[in-house]
Amino acid sequence: MSGEQLIIDASAMTATGTALKAVSAAFNTANSDAYALAGHIGPDQPTLTDAVKTFATGWDDRRGQLQKAIQAIADGATAIGNGFQTTDQQLADGLTQNADTPPAA
Repeated sequence: MSGEQLIIDASAMTATGTALKAVSAAFNTANSDAYALAGHIGPDQPTLTDAVKTFATGWDDRRGQLQKAIQAIADGATAIGNGFQTTDQQLADGLTQNADTPPAA
C-alpha cells in the first residue's frame, strides 16, 4: 500500500453535518408549514386545502423515521469531520514537536 493516501475534507464533512441538521429541523416543522400553506390557499379551494392538510398529517410516522435517520447521519458526519480535524491537528503538532527535537544519538 505504499504511496496510497487518504484524503478527507474535514470541513466539508462538518458542513454536511450542519446542512443535514437543517434538513432534519425542517422535517420537524412540516405540519405547521403545511397548515400555513393551506391557510394561504383560500376558502374557494377547500378540496386543495384539505388535501394539503391530509398529506402533511398522513405521513407523520414515516417523516419522524426519516427525521431521526437524517439527524443520525448529521451527527455522524459532524463527528467524523471533527475527529479528522482533531487527528490532523494532533499529527501536525507531533511533526512540529519532532522537528524541534534533535534525533537521539
